[in-house]
Amino acid sequence: MSAENSSQGSVLLPTEVEWYVQSLQAFSIEEIASKKWSNQHEFLEKLNMQAIISASANETEYVKDSLVTFEKMPILIHELVTIELWNEKIFSQLFKIDFKPKNSFIIYLILYHEATLVNLLETVLFHSEVVISMEDSIYDLIDYIQRKMSHQIRNFQLDREAEKAKIKSIEENHQLSDDPLKELSEQNRKIQFEILMKLYSILRYIIDNLSNLPFGVTNRILNKHDFVMILVQSIDLSLWSKTDKDGKLFKYIENKWKPISTNERFQLTKIEGQIWIALYELLLNPQCLQKYDYTEFKKNQVLKLRSHLNEIVIDQIPNLGHLQRFLEQLAISESPAYKSDLIIEPVAEIYEGIVAKYKGKWKELAKSQANTVLNPDDKEIQEKAKRWTETFSNEVLETLIDEPAKCAECGHPAPKRCSRCQNEWYCRRECQVKNWPKHKKACDLFYETLKSTPKK
Repeated sequence: MSAENSSQGSVLLPTEVEWYVQSLQAFSIEEIASKKWSNQHEFLEKLNMQAIISASANETEYVKDSLVTFEKMPILIHELVTIELWNEKIFSQLFKIDFKPKNSFIIYLILYHEATLVNLLETVLFHSEVVISMEDSIYDLIDYIQRKMSHQIRNFQLDREAEKAKIKSIEENHQLSDDPLKELSEQNRKIQFEILMKLYSILRYIIDNLSNLPFGVTNRILNKHDFVMILVQSIDLSLWSKTDKDGKLFKYIENKWKPISTNERFQLTKIEGQIWIALYELLLNPQCLQKYDYTEFKKNQVLKLRSHLNEIVIDQIPNLGHLQRFLEQLAISESPAYKSDLIIEPVAEIYEGIVAKYKGKWKELAKSQANTVLNPDDKEIQEKAKRWTETFSNEVLETLIDEPAKCAECGHPAPKRCSRCQNEWYCRRECQVKNWPKHKKACDLFYETLKSTPKK
């Protein structure tokens, strides 16, 4: 295939990919939402889209190659941890100082930035050379994954307890309202859930490469953070499934909640498959077998997996038959002998460095950003919205959509698009009218942006 033909299905040319990757840099908390940071966010969006397109088409993955060649993986991890801390420290402070933004677009862009980084990591970390190229920043990534998974599991358990007690769940307490920050908080919950689902794949890719990584990585996964217990809890709680008020089962598949028929109930999703493969490696891989410190409690928790392993599941991943036999043997015998090694636990330098730098300064920083980059004038908001629209209006993106758009109000297939902004979809006129109060602000913003964009 010629370079000309290949580029027709691309967001970026190979030379553009190299330039974008070479330009990636680490930003501080203060620089988030600045012009340079926003430009890099745009670069990362395009790199993310190009990485997905190349991987899907089985073409040369220039994004992956460039990230390794120019040693930029530690930069991506730095940006991921930085935006995590902004979300945890600055975003939460905005509620405490009663910040009332004129427009929520900029804050949403920041929150979405974390998902962009995780999407890109999920695509490129499939390759062993990329995992290895993270060097010491891999410890920060592992710690990040542990924090995210533990937090989501804790929230899921709280919601379940609230449901049993017939009180409002965390999700119900974050219903959309006229308060832009509360609305953003609800959007952030959805973003964080999407991130969690992708982190299972990223963790599995790291586990696949334990033999090529320092022993400190294995110890951190097995003992410091005990991902065996986290993954067992995930399977037991089935975080990627839910039932509606009528008892209909839904599973999170390809970034959407999809209805599951009775016949499909035991059909593994990609997420479930990644977790089972990760558990198989952690429990049966000789490198891990004697490195995991079984206690009686941990043993009993691991044995819970037996109730989830049946013939239908094993038919889909035959190697799980070995795991099933291991669990049966574990139930009637002593746990594998634990061999303790004296190691120096590496420090997560990125996270610890940022926390130390801004200790006691988060509120002051939140106030400063609230008065500047988080509350820009209309012209600046319009410019950023225009750049966002141009980034996501690329016709190549149609190749990534495998099903019709969903109605913004009811979720049904939507053949009609908002004629003003071209960014929202509806199944019928009634839904559009009902959704208008929520959509009006964004519609006005995008409409003004489209009006000001010169016709090509």
